[in-house]
Amino acid sequence: RSCTYLSYYVPLDAVLLLGTAAGLLLLE
Repeated sequence: RSCTYLSYYVPLDAVLLLGTAAGLLLLE
């Protein structure tokens, strides 16, 4: 898709992945 799509949504996906990983680590 467009560069703007990448610039907006890739960082958001990274934040969500980091948040999910942190949540899993806290639950263990």
